[in-house]
Amino acid sequence: MVSQMFQCFAEDELKPWFEKPPPDPSVPGENVKAVRVTDNSEATKKKIKEGWHNHAFNHYVCEMISLHSTMADERDQEYV
Repeated sequence: MVSQMFQCFAEDELKPWFEKPPPDPSVPGENVKAVRVTDNSEATKKKIKEGWHNHAFNHYVCEMISLHSTMADERDQEYV
């Protein structure tokens, strides 16, 4: 059923639009590591507080994490 659905697309149309960059362990949030905010200025504290108020999550830290960050596959081998 699924293979029939994709027969109408050319092979190049099914390729990803963007190439995912290679993992960089030095970027914030890579491999689901905690992000630590080291800037304790009042401006940063205000941004963090506004993010929680407006979005109910830490928007300041969220903006630091790459959309292409990786995470380890922690599933049991039985389900992989």
